[in-house]
Amino acid sequence: MSHLNDQQYVYEEIALHQDEEYRIYLKQNEWVRLWMIKGSAEIFGTELQEAKRNEQYKSSHSRSHPRHSKKFKAKHKSAKMSIDEVGATPHDVDEPYHIRHSYLFSNTNISIYTYQGTVLCIKYQRGQCEHKFKTSDTQYQIYCNYNASLTNMRRSAEARQIELILEKKLSEKPSLPKISADLTANDFSGNENKIIDMKICKQIDTYGPRVLILGPPNSGKTSLAKILANYALRSQSYPLLVDLDCSLNMISIPGTIGAVPICEPIDPETGFNHSHSLNAGLGKKGRKATQKDKKLESKDNVDDDLDDEIKEESEINPIIYFYGDDHPDRRLKVYEKCVEKLSLAVKKKLLLNLESRASGIIVKCHGCLNNPSDPMKNLIANIIKLFHIDVVLVIDDELTMNYLRNKYKDNIDTNNYQRYLKNKQTDLSSYWKNRFIAIEKAVKSGGVMVREQSDRLTIGRNIIRNYFYGPHNTYRPLSCETYPQFLRIYQIGSGQTQNDLLPADQRSVVESFGVLPVRFDASLRGQILAVLHIDNGVDEKEQYQIEHDINNMANNHHSSFGGGDASNINVSQILMSLIETDPQNELIMWNRNTQTQISKDPFDGNAKLKNKLIRSSNVMGFVHVQEVKYAANNRAIVSKLTLLNPCMNKLPLKCLLKGHINWHDR
Repeated sequence: MSHLNDQQYVYEEIALHQDEEYRIYLKQNEWVRLWMIKGSAEIFGTELQEAKRNEQYKSSHSRSHPRHSKKFKAKHKSAKMSIDEVGATPHDVDEPYHIRHSYLFSNTNISIYTYQGTVLCIKYQRGQCEHKFKTSDTQYQIYCNYNASLTNMRRSAEARQIELILEKKLSEKPSLPKISADLTANDFSGNENKIIDMKICKQIDTYGPRVLILGPPNSGKTSLAKILANYALRSQSYPLLVDLDCSLNMISIPGTIGAVPICEPIDPETGFNHSHSLNAGLGKKGRKATQKDKKLESKDNVDDDLDDEIKEESEINPIIYFYGDDHPDRRLKVYEKCVEKLSLAVKKKLLLNLESRASGIIVKCHGCLNNPSDPMKNLIANIIKLFHIDVVLVIDDELTMNYLRNKYKDNIDTNNYQRYLKNKQTDLSSYWKNRFIAIEKAVKSGGVMVREQSDRLTIGRNIIRNYFYGPHNTYRPLSCETYPQFLRIYQIGSGQTQNDLLPADQRSVVESFGVLPVRFDASLRGQILAVLHIDNGVDEKEQYQIEHDINNMANNHHSSFGGGDASNINVSQILMSLIETDPQNELIMWNRNTQTQISKDPFDGNAKLKNKLIRSSNVMGFVHVQEVKYAANNRAIVSKLTLLNPCMNKLPLKCLLKGHINWHDR
């Protein structure tokens, strides 16, 4: 290990031998820049690129440079540079190796592993980055064995697919089973799942491994999921990665669950960065994501008639469902419905794509599922059934592993499964009873660090901030003002009074799973709203005309009163004079002056259709409520909302879904 002298920064070169691991634990506001200058190494399964020496470094330091002048040193003698300052304006001539070959990390824990040996160079601020060390006590060889077993299962599924295609029992371009219109209209997703399950059980030997990772909080589930996903990609497979952790989701922001196909290595710096698969489809590197590519996520069409029109680009985009809380137990019924819808979308993707089908899926669960309570046990059993799990890896939890082995003792026996395949039984009851499930104990990495709840909340806030501003504060979101009359915000369920607080033999009448409109008040400030794939019924041209008329009235008022304060204008009263609302349906609005329709009811007054669409729609992105403005003469009426839009475009005319994810941009 060698050190390079610098007044403000420390450079270290670390030599790792075969099967050694280098671990770095970064505290809040600490950062480190990493180069791999020799050999080969990986971070959670993602191979690092070799850094090239910067030829300009020596010559630039032989003459006076502003960064090394006395004035610069005096200015930054005691100041600590933030990660945004380090990442936003790097100077390539100031580094011994090229910046483009480096990796910048902050507020995280990283592990660099090498199979053959490597030499690393790290840079950090003097006095920081104290917890770093190398060790030979690593579990990567075991993880490699996991991948080898899963790869054999994928190869077996591919061989079976080729065999059935040659026998003309399997189409090279499969289609979804036909689902009757009454099931689609009434949102009987349970029956729809049964129809899909019937199709799957008849061809279950053409499916690759469906892996479920269980473990308590801070047990290394995310790291293992990333390693298995990256190793599968390096083995020429493209599995679907499903994250059911709504507290710290690695695909999207907290409060969501999602799935994404692994089409390129997971970026070791930013993870998926909410544009991972978009960039894969466009042939771009995840770390060079553009503002335009960054935020829109795939649309999983609600109408089943459109499933045959799914394009290749949409097949590689993530599917995100907004649960709206950071713990499944708070709204368990809503969480179960989100998991059910996500599993249905995943199974449809596997049915339509033979390559994805053979690659299988990797499912990571929330840490609370290891709670021995009956609701959590039922939830685990439901997840195993919905995703057709056949491999369960349990980390650091003997109780859950033994419970699952007792519950699925008949499914552990391979003889039952072989008899099932031999008898060619196609009914679902026989399939659920005799299908094979491997339940194994997964080793826990020695580098796992227990996070306090405050640290997890900080990480969640950083994830949301990175969604809008980028990992290094390089994105420029748009703050836009809009009127409540043009927004359609809903929430699923409402807070129920506990039965213990009610009179004897009384139950709460508040529906825990109903779709309700959101009231515009101060509670919206700081909320994260999900943008759904459902039109809100507002005509963009008419909305622009109303906004134009309001601005003209405000300008006239400003001129009439000699440049008076525009905040004294009663916007709500102006809107009432311009807009006429249908007395039977407040979603239908007309322009009083032109008598043209401004908006229509997107659900045509059908409550069942509204419930079905809102509950089943995945999201295309998120907006943040920055400010709530009230009417000038009435503090009870909200006149305007300021929304933070991650794209440099107008807010799409879509329905919005509110949860309980609150974030304040400070």
